[in-house]
Amino acid sequence: MRDGQGWDATHDVIVVGSGAGAMTGALVAAGDGLDTVVLERTALLGGTSAYSGAACWLPGTQVQERAGLGDSTEAADAYLRALTGDTEAERRDAFLRHAPDLVARLEDDPAVEFEWRAFPDYVAAPGRMDAGRSFVPLDLAPELLGDLLPLVRPVIDRDRAGRGHRAGAPLTAGRALIGRLLLAATRTGNARVRTEHHVTGLVTEDGRVTGVEARTPDGTVRIRAGRGVLLAAGGFEGDDALRAEHRVPGSAAWSMAPRGTNTGELLRAVVEAGAATGLMDEAWWCPGTELPDGSAAFTLGLRGGLIVDGSGRRFANESLPYDRMGRAIAAVVGASAPTYLIFDSREGGALPAITVPSTDPAEHLAAGTWVRATRCRSLPLSSAYRQKR
Repeated sequence: MRDGQGWDATHDVIVVGSGAGAMTGALVAAGDGLDTVVLERTALLGGTSAYSGAACWLPGTQVQERAGLGDSTEAADAYLRALTGDTEAERRDAFLRHAPDLVARLEDDPAVEFEWRAFPDYVAAPGRMDAGRSFVPLDLAPELLGDLLPLVRPVIDRDRAGRGHRAGAPLTAGRALIGRLLLAATRTGNARVRTEHHVTGLVTEDGRVTGVEARTPDGTVRIRAGRGVLLAAGGFEGDDALRAEHRVPGSAAWSMAPRGTNTGELLRAVVEAGAATGLMDEAWWCPGTELPDGSAAFTLGLRGGLIVDGSGRRFANESLPYDRMGRAIAAVVGASAPTYLIFDSREGGALPAITVPSTDPAEHLAAGTWVRATRCRSLPLSSAYRQKR
């Protein structure tokens, strides 16, 4: 949309979204002395980042150096080149070049602390770190956040149930990352957060984005950016129409994003403003277990069972890294057809995997999302093999 008249507020920098990327951008801008505002469409900060394990794949930094890993930018470059070839070379080089400086800058603030934890690089390729090069934020004591604590989105199980953080428990993983970035940004004195500000459009003047329009509980507001707008939101996995348009398999109900988010309005707004897009059929894929309410649970670390397609055919190794198994599933399911996990009762009827959020098997059986056989017959492996032949 155009016409920059009638502003309700003005800041140097507007950050749209409140995930890890958004909050990092807000901290850097505020740390440079810029009046910065974060606009979050929901009442809670963190988005999908708050649900995550917060493993940061930023190579060659002081965090890996402290752990004595022997990691380097050159090794990471070799690894990425082995995986991606020469695609996106300019972005890859910029990422590798700036990662060490970014991490050093973040850790300059005492509120932001990281440590390396073993998490192997997924693919056997030149430059791979067998023990991994990822690092995570240290757990964060809730009392350090004080009045900011209720702003951080809780762990997914509690969030979907409408409950806040567990009393007295430290914030871990993605919650710790969002909490630490929020604490550091607000301590600069230059950053503020506005929740329930749902950005629905961009304001442009003379071909330049100069502000945003947002829907709030008190009505629509127009906010001007004197220096720039950082868009760190805009996912569309929560919109079935955009999924179909860009051939993304599955259903909006299966999105792991917080409820009611990532519905594509911001994407439509930036395209209308003339922005280029790419990789619209890509995602960070993962297997998902259907829950009784029709949503999905992030599923990884299978310890048993077979995953088959609708014809009963096993099509991949269930022990693949979850992003690769998710991609394999996406390749066979089409727009809506599910795959099936078949497992036995050796774990007492529980799923032989990690699921987030978790659900009682009895609820699945009652809802029909799991089906249990009352009788089964096993064959000796040699007999089964002969029959298969």
